[in-house]
Amino acid sequence: MAFRHTVVVQDEAVVAGTVVSYDLPVAPLSLLYLTLRFLEVTALPTWANIVAMITRLEVLYKGQAVHSYSLADLAASQFLCFGELPVTCNFAHVDNAVMSMGFIVPFGRKHYGVKEAFPRTLRGELNLQLTYAAAIADPDNLILQVEAVELPDATPDSFLKMTTLTHTPAAVGQTDISLPIGNKLSDLVLFGTTVPSGATATTTIQDVQIRKNNAEEIYTKSNFETLMAMGCLRCSEPQLRGVFGIIEKYLRVPFDVYHDDTNLFDTAGANSLDLRITAGAANAIRVVPLEVVAVGGRGA
Repeated sequence: MAFRHTVVVQDEAVVAGTVVSYDLPVAPLSLLYLTLRFLEVTALPTWANIVAMITRLEVLYKGQAVHSYSLADLAASQFLCFGELPVTCNFAHVDNAVMSMGFIVPFGRKHYGVKEAFPRTLRGELNLQLTYAAAIADPDNLILQVEAVELPDATPDSFLKMTTLTHTPAAVGQTDISLPIGNKLSDLVLFGTTVPSGATATTTIQDVQIRKNNAEEIYTKSNFETLMAMGCLRCSEPQLRGVFGIIEKYLRVPFDVYHDDTNLFDTAGANSLDLRITAGAANAIRVVPLEVVAVGGRGA
């Protein structure tokens, strides 16, 4: 059997301010399809309102996070790293029109690939946990669907781990964020609160550098504007940047640019590994490393 497509959550009503958890299938997992269905409220919901409905999405293996991020960060990662825009249905611009938007939670860099997927588990060991926003006003009548792509006959060598690092610089200027050590890095997805607007060029993330064992490594320096332009490396339609504002505050720092293993960054054996940022504004930064974890190091 090449793959098995199963339903994990069928049309469950979302209750604001709650945390819900679901057991995931035990067979090796390639990905999850997470869909939100809702009713429009007088006008088309904004992108910000849609992704704000889930403040935290986590996949937990024996209680330890394998995936952990906001829905906004997932959407940006999906677009920048995989070239996939979250799919919407029924732009009606009419009050109470039924609309939906779908997202992908990946356990490998190649969807449906048998070599990189989350390995077989025992019932109850692997869970999806969602934290809903305290208040959801627009859109309304929110319904959740979750479906899984299982690979029953696969024996994957590795899986993709994505968790969030948060950092707020104390002041403008250089600031270091410690990166995870031990696995191979495919990408970093960065969020910075401040981006250029109008005639103001100020950015939270002015430039970046990777430092391994206190020395420059791979990225000796790259500027905000160049990293923003590099978003087109995986996005087939980079002009979509401004449609929903999906990635206007996000940058991708790629190592394995085309997800073909050519330039995976092996961090094993490093004594220290840092993302050095020149901060143009002292406000919130988030980093989502895409780690390729060898099977046997689940959640490591």
